[in-house]
Amino acid sequence: MPLYEYKCPHCGTFEQQHPMASVPKTVVCTQCSSKARKLISAIGLSQINSTRAKLIDSTNASAHEPQVVTSKPGTAKPARVTHNPLHTKLPRP
Repeated sequence: MPLYEYKCPHCGTFEQQHPMASVPKTVVCTQCSSKARKLISAIGLSQINSTRAKLIDSTNASAHEPQVVTSKPGTAKPARVTHNPLHTKLPRP
């Protein structure tokens, strides 16, 4: 989620995170509880590579949307059984 900058008339500027789909134009100041307006500021383009960005995104997403576990860890799937007679001639591991 991106950071948005807000300005309180009494306390100054502060940042808050909001989803891009629902960014409020005004929020309550975290210090004095008065109305703070959203500022238009420059975007922050990071200098990180895509692998690190994916790791950060998956870490943030797992806090709110944990992965669903379908089986117990450490359980292996059963070996596939083939009924083709030609496969009997192949070497076994």
